Amino acid sequence: MSNRQNNVKLSKYHGLISQHLNKLNDELDLQIQDLHTLIKTQCALNSENEEKLKKLKVLYNHQEAKCNTQNSRLIELGSSLKQVNDYLERDTAKVSELEQEIRNAAKQEGFAEDEVQHQLNSVNGRLQEILGHRGSSRNEKASLTKSSQARTSKELQQARKEQDIKNSQLKVLVEDAKDNVATISQKIRDDKRKLSKLKSNLSAIREDKNNAERTKSLNYMGCEKLKKLINDCGSRIIQLQAIAQSETENKNKASDELIMIKAKSAQMDEDMRRLNEEITELKKDRNEKVQRINELEEAMDNTMSIIASRRRQIDKTRESIRNIQMESKKLKEHYTTLQEEKIAKAEKELSSQLAVIKADISKELEKQNDSKLKADALEEDCKNLSDQMEQEITINENLKDTLSALEAQISTESSDNVKQLEQEKFNTQLLKRLQRNFANVTSKVDVIRNANDYCREAISVKKNEISAARDKLESYNVTPTFKPKTEEELQQTDELRVLKRLCRTLQKQVQIYQKELELCALRRDNAVDKAKAIVPTQYQVRSQAVDEIQKVQQRVKNLCKASKSLQNAESLH
Repeated sequence: MSNRQNNVKLSKYHGLISQHLNKLNDELDLQIQDLHTLIKTQCALNSENEEKLKKLKVLYNHQEAKCNTQNSRLIELGSSLKQVNDYLERDTAKVSELEQEIRNAAKQEGFAEDEVQHQLNSVNGRLQEILGHRGSSRNEKASLTKSSQARTSKELQQARKEQDIKNSQLKVLVEDAKDNVATISQKIRDDKRKLSKLKSNLSAIREDKNNAERTKSLNYMGCEKLKKLINDCGSRIIQLQAIAQSETENKNKASDELIMIKAKSAQMDEDMRRLNEEITELKKDRNEKVQRINELEEAMDNTMSIIASRRRQIDKTRESIRNIQMESKKLKEHYTTLQEEKIAKAEKELSSQLAVIKADISKELEKQNDSKLKADALEEDCKNLSDQMEQEITINENLKDTLSALEAQISTESSDNVKQLEQEKFNTQLLKRLQRNFANVTSKVDVIRNANDYCREAISVKKNEISAARDKLESYNVTPTFKPKTEEELQQTDELRVLKRLCRTLQKQVQIYQKELELCALRRDNAVDKAKAIVPTQYQVRSQAVDEIQKVQQRVKNLCKASKSLQNAESLH
């Protein structure tokens, strides 16, 4: 019993262990499956992350390139700002020096007045001493003192008047200099305000890198304006220094120089007005050229439509030639049948004649000589007939050969003349059409040539105007720091580029037309050869289309040479 119980317990324990192991196996399988799914999802996530990392690296490189460009731009702007600050510091130092010179001049004027008064007092003291040493009477002293006082008072009045005149002139000049200094200081303040605005713009650029290009353009324009203003201030400061030096040397020269400066400024204003008028005229010329170019493009479109219509006509003529070829084949077959019928009829007639001759010979044996003669005559007739048949066969073979080369319609003997006339009319119409098309092409080529000549003249006129404007600007350069404007030159270079592009397009179109004309010439040659083969020698058409096409080709070659020479001239300029 104990063994059985132990066995039962062992079996139960074994069953429980097996169940537990099975559960563990199932759980492990589920965990393994979950791990496989997790691994797959992790691999997919890793691949996605790698792709994202690649994209982020590309974006990072792009952003780094942008940051580098923006940092380089910021460095350039900082250097330009430093230059502007240096220019402003120099201008302020020059203005302070001018103010100090003006103050020193005023102090020197006060010292001069004090020295004159001191000299007068010393003269009066000496007179009193002289009169006291002589011991003259009171009346003499009074008369001498009165006369000396009158003289000294007159001299003092004259000196004071002269000094007042000089002081008034100096005050006027000083006021003018102060006004100029005030204007310069105001401009410097404006420049400082603009610099503060530029600094604020730079801070905005550093904060927002996306708007760096716009702010750069604004700062660049502002810096250019500031440079221009600084150059103007420097030139004006130099002029004021020259005026101050000339005031100390000679005041009349200073007034003359001011008058000359005003006249020069008026001349500069007039020259600027003239330049603006010339710019407006150039813009008008440019608009007119654009209109003419549009007209040329419309003309080229018309020529392309004409060429398309010509191609359609050529296709129609090809179709008509094909139809005529089919009809010619049918006519050949009909001709062969007629020829066979004629040969059969001739053979029947000969056989009948021979039978009659044999019957006559059998019946009329007595008339052998006559029959022999008749037989000889008949043999000769047979030979002649055979020769005629051979000639007809050779003629028919020649006609077959000509019909193989023919591509036009050949009808019966009654309608041959009418169709030949129709072919002649068709050929004449083709010649007229080709002549019209040739006239249109020549007119358009002449228009293109005139346009090229006009463009050459316009380019030469603009070059002369540019040279004249440069000479004027070089004559107006007072200071070495002044430089002429380059906006007009940039506009003219743009116009030259547009004209070069137009010349290239015209050359391409001329080449296309040349190829199409060559194809038309070949087609025309083929059509003329076919017409010559179809039409007999009595009705052969002699046209001058080939010569005219050769002339057109020669003209096109000349146009190509002229366009190449124009391009070389523009490249040299």
